[in-house]
Formats: sequence, C-alpha cells, structure tokens
Amino acid sequence: MTDTAANILLSPQILARVLFHLSPWPEYLLSDDNSALTQKERDLRQRTLARTARVSRAVSAPALDALWRHVDDFRRLLSIIPSYHKGDSYRQQFCDAISDADWHRFRTYAARVRSLHLKDLYQAHIHAHVWPILARAALQQPLLPNLERLTGFCVNERSACYAFLLSPTIRELELQVQRDVGAGIVRLVMQDVQHVLPTLYRLTMDDCVEIKDRRPSRPPAVRWWTLTQLRSLKSVQPLSTLNVEQLQALAAFPNLHSLELALEGAPKHSNKPIAGFSHLRHLALSGPLGDVEAFIAATRPSALESFTISSELACHTNSAIKPVEDFIRACPALLPAFLRRFHLSMKCTCSSNVAVHFQDPGALLEPLRGVTGLQEFEFTFTMRFHLPDSVLFSLRDAWPELRVFRVATFKKPAPARRGDAGRYYYDDDEEFERRPGWDSPRILPRTVIYPPNEPLPEPPKKRELRTDDPPTLATVAAFAHAHAHLSSLEVPSLNLETLPHAASAPVSGHEALRRFRVSELPAGKPLFECALVLDGLFPYLELEEARGAVAKGGEDRMDELLLILLGMRAGRMRTQLSA
Repeated sequence: MTDTAANILLSPQILARVLFHLSPWPEYLLSDDNSALTQKERDLRQRTLARTARVSRAVSAPALDALWRHVDDFRRLLSIIPSYHKGDSYRQQFCDAISDADWHRFRTYAARVRSLHLKDLYQAHIHAHVWPILARAALQQPLLPNLERLTGFCVNERSACYAFLLSPTIRELELQVQRDVGAGIVRLVMQDVQHVLPTLYRLTMDDCVEIKDRRPSRPPAVRWWTLTQLRSLKSVQPLSTLNVEQLQALAAFPNLHSLELALEGAPKHSNKPIAGFSHLRHLALSGPLGDVEAFIAATRPSALESFTISSELACHTNSAIKPVEDFIRACPALLPAFLRRFHLSMKCTCSSNVAVHFQDPGALLEPLRGVTGLQEFEFTFTMRFHLPDSVLFSLRDAWPELRVFRVATFKKPAPARRGDAGRYYYDDDEEFERRPGWDSPRILPRTVIYPPNEPLPEPPKKRELRTDDPPTLATVAAFAHAHAHLSSLEVPSLNLETLPHAASAPVSGHEALRRFRVSELPAGKPLFECALVLDGLFPYLELEEARGAVAKGGEDRMDELLLILLGMRAGRMRTQLSA
C-alpha cells in the first residue's frame, strides 16, 4: 500500500465513513424500513468489524465504535465484565466482585453504545441481583452515558429494576404496555421514565388499555399530546380516547414531521379544519376508512409528502365496497397535489383467497390521477385483487414523475381446521362444522370465527367478473416506457398467453427499471418465453436476490422467473468475457 493510500485510510473522517458502511445497524427498527439487514448479514458485518479492530491501534477505536454502536442483546455488554457468569439460560449472574479495572473497561465499551434494544431481556433469566450491583457500581451516573435510542422497553413489574438504563441523552424511545399491567405498576415505572420524555424527538407507544363499559381501565401511560418538542410520534394501539382538544394540541407541535396513528372513532369537530400540522411530511393512519377520511378532512395537512393507510374490509356485506370507492374519490380533494407517496394496504375479514371483492378496479385507481405529483403508488391487498389489462394501459399518461408502481396481492393463511366451537368460511365458501374430540387450537390472525349458536352472516352475492384479462407484457412495457423514471414495478398477475416476440423489444430497453415482480404467475405455464421478452424489455433488473431463490411451485413462481433471468444474464456475461 502506498503512503498516500495509507494516509487516506488513516484519515479519521474517511475511516469513519468506511466503517459507517460496515455498521450492522439495529436489528429492530421503529418503522417499516426495507433497508433492515438479515441476521446473517448483521453477523457478517459484526465479524468484519471485530477483525478490523485487531488490524492496528490506529483503526481499533473507530472499528469498536462502529461495532458497539447498536446493541440488540444487553447480555453481550454484560459479558465484558469477567465476573459475570452466563452459565446456562437460568443462571446468569455475578459470581464475584467487579474490580475497578474491569469496571473501567466496561465503561469504555458502554460509552460507545448509541442504540439499545431490549428484545430478549424479559426472557433472559438474568438474576435479580445483577441490576442493583450495576446501579451501585454506576454511582448514580447513567450506565450508558451516550445512549440515544432505546426500543423494546416494556412497562411491567420487572422494568422498575432496570429503569436506570433510561439515560438523559435518549432521543428515541419505544414503550410497550401490555393489557394485563395494573394502573399502579404503570404509574410506578412511568415515574422513572418521566425525566426523559421532555427531551425526546421520537416516541413510539404500544399502550394497550383495556376498555370496560366503553371506558378505559386506566389513563394512558404517556400524555403524548403535551410533548410539543416531538418530531415523530407513533401509536400502535387504537387511540379510543382521542378527542378534539388532543388533536388540536398535536396539530400545534411546531416540529412534527412524522405521525402514525391507529384510529378507533374519529373525534367530533366542527366543519372548520383544525389549523396546524404545517411541517407534517409523513402521515400513516390505520383503522376504518371513514375515520381516516374524517381525520384528513379535519386536519388538511398542507405540506404532506407521504400518506399511508391500512384498513380492513368487512367483506361479508355487499355494502362494504362503496365506502372504499368513496374514500378514493375524496382523496384528491383532501390531499395536496404535490403528494409524493400514496400507499393503501387492505385486508378482508373472510378467509377466501378466491373471491374477488372489488368488481371495478378502475374505480380505485383512476380517481388518484388528481394527485399529479405522485412518485410512489402502492396498493397492497391481503385478498385477491384483479388488475385488468385495460386499466393499467389507461394509466400510461398518469403521474409523469412516477418512480414506484406497486399493485400487489398476498394470500391469507389457511384458517385452523380444528378447535373453537365455531364454524368457518373456507375458499369454497362452504360451512365447516367442528368435529367432536378436536383440541382447541391457536387461532390464526384474520380467521373469522362465529359462535355455534349464532347465525352466520350472509356471504356477498357473487357477481360475474372477468378475471382472464390480466396485464400483458406489451401493456407492462408500454406503461413502463411511458414513465421514464420508473424504478420498481409490480402487478398482481400477468398474461402468459399473449407474449410479444422477443425481437420486438426495444434495442436499449428501459434504463431506470431495477425491480419487477408479479404476485401470482399461473401454475403449469412455461416461463422461458416470458423471461426472454423481459430480458429484452428490462435489461437492467437487479437480480441479486435471485442467487438465493428457490422455486416454490404453485402460483408463487416469481423466484423461478428470476432464476431464468439470472441464468440468461450469466450466459450473456460469459459470452462477452470470452469474446
């Protein structure tokens, strides 16, 4: 290595940048982020940083800073102290006094921690004496003096023991309160949490309050509407007690950029919109679409750039579809025209993966033409959704700045076929009676169970809907080439019967598209010709994920298609190298 290269690598700024890209990052993210690494990738990065720290003294300290910046298991930090005996999973405790030298070494590592997740702390079987010993050794000083991010902090009887982990430097906090925790325990623990709340920038609450006689059994753990300094607020559980005064206080937060709320009944308000939310850029709402529409109509966030909705479709009634279509039609008038991202996620209450509930798909997509500045358009359905070829073709001239277009479907898990004394709807829409002698199972999410003595709701009448016209590759290509910036494209299904000739593909292909997916590909149909055309239409697709793909069979054949594309690209590269 030349002296110049060595000097560059030993430059503190450049070295920190290099090590930053090797950071394993937190295992647990406060938001849904596609950049989260797999455990295998995180382990590889941690080993790389550990080896880097042994290269020389010059790089040791920066490498250790990067390695210990994010801690997902507090026991790893405790293992630095020699007298801490991990033993088996039921005997993790101190077996000797902590010497001054050992404590000084522990403090040097603890000072490096910026992010801590307490995911396994509640099942870690750490002996109760560990916490008072650590608190005594810390001499009333923060155990993690530079901690900025704490997630997975459960408010319960045990958390009162290690509340000293709440350093005054924390700026991001996730609190979890389970339904069975008493009001007294909540007050006890929150006394220790209170001192960090006024300095938080980001707060995530999972406060599960039991409702008795339409009234909450206890006050909320956090008076979140008083934390005016917040920049990001997320509530996982429905805010059943949300009122106009709280909403007005929230709207007045001067620096609130991101807001995620679960709604359960919109607060009553006058027809005049609530002033505020002037800096709100990202809004995510879950709950009934009527409550979502009422919230938007009441607040009218003028600077909004990203809007995410998650809702459930009560598909056992024929009148469930109209409110969805009405909501979509109202969106252009309620949202700013320069909105950049619109994401609607819906699941239905039935267990069928066959029934098509939306008879007019165009009614969900066409009205959003009015939001002309969209760059990311995502509709995800945990149910069957049919996107006709004609609807996709008609959207070629919509959203000229589009980067992501995703209409995806996911299958619901099969309902349990044994257990609770109830009846179920299956994919064939037939009733299934409980058989004698079956054990009670764990009920899977989204399984609709009806008591045996209660009449079943009438399923919606089946309508004739043509579903044999999914988008063709020609239409997909026309849509993509009409959007020069499109980088990601996903459709629920694809017509493999009508394929354009491979020679008709453009010579250059679409240069921006990097990701193409189909939720379901028909089983039993050859994919080679489809892959041959795709390879010409979109020659720059990222196929790295195909290296670990395994063909699953059935209608989940996207991995199979990606493997064929990867084989074509590998053959083309080998030909070019040999030439």
